[in-house]
Amino acid sequence: MADSPMPATEERASFTASLPRLEEALREAGVIRPTETIGIERQFEAGQSNPTYLLAAGERRFVLRKQPYGHLLPRAHDVVREHNIIQALDGAGFTVPHPLFASEDRGIIGTSFFVMDYIPGAVHSDPALPNDAPAQRRAIYGAMAGTMARLHRIKPSVLEAAGVKPRGDFIGRQIGVWRGAYLAAATQDDPRIEAVGQWLLEHKPATENIGIVHGDYRIENLIFQGSAVAAVLDWELCTIGEPLADLAYCCIWYHLPQSVLNGLANQDLRALGIPDETEFLDIYSRESGIDAVAARNYFLAFAFYRLAAILQGVYKRALDGNAASPLALTRGRVAELCLTQAAAFASRA
Repeated sequence: MADSPMPATEERASFTASLPRLEEALREAGVIRPTETIGIERQFEAGQSNPTYLLAAGERRFVLRKQPYGHLLPRAHDVVREHNIIQALDGAGFTVPHPLFASEDRGIIGTSFFVMDYIPGAVHSDPALPNDAPAQRRAIYGAMAGTMARLHRIKPSVLEAAGVKPRGDFIGRQIGVWRGAYLAAATQDDPRIEAVGQWLLEHKPATENIGIVHGDYRIENLIFQGSAVAAVLDWELCTIGEPLADLAYCCIWYHLPQSVLNGLANQDLRALGIPDETEFLDIYSRESGIDAVAARNYFLAFAFYRLAAILQGVYKRALDGNAASPLALTRGRVAELCLTQAAAFASRA
């Protein structure tokens, strides 16, 4: 059984109706003043899996992130876990919004939720950064690589307070999860699902680096102020494991055409001022102390295999009538392309 989220219009209406109870909870927690009321400024388009709202109380702005209404799978959309991870990283001095309040009390707004500071800035949905000058693009990519490296240098024990601990064999467990997810959502037989998954298991690197893994590190999940990263968002998939999984996922866009997820593969990076993949890996290696080149093809195969499973799930939910985005029905073709790329990088590793 899959998630069955409430349609977006009903989601917004149900949340709006809960605002008086939310105000009371935030007053009691000291987040807003006794005389302040809350208004919804907008719902963010990104982060649809966990509805996210910009709220106003007087002159202040803050962000509420919640589970969707409707039937949810067990352990899915664990926003309180995400809050606890952000809280731990904030305490370690990492670049995240400051968390303010979290609750699993469904009597407040009907779902678990958390509230955090609003960080003004730019969120770039197109990796080619069409509205920026070449020098600015170069600086943005340098900051993206450097911030990821800084995350991977943080001791994993920082997340113990959030209940996140290393479990061992990160790569093996991930392959099992995503192979199973793809097969569960498969809409046609494709022997590559099993073949690439088995190849990844049989060719795992002899040793794993251990670090905090964001799980969805890409330019669209970063807030920039100028060319500096002001905050890293969307920590739902965060865990402890192999940092090179984050790096490879971030590099996927170098291997996708512009027509697919705004990829960079057929664009003139030198003219754009964007570091090519080799330079991006060099920046990361220099900042993190981790060799990003030796197992590059393996982890790109892994990243594409994982993304194929994610997009296949989106496509299957669309076929079943449970997808939030109108683009969901196009994801089946992209999932096939990602599986093709996974097989190609496996053959080169």
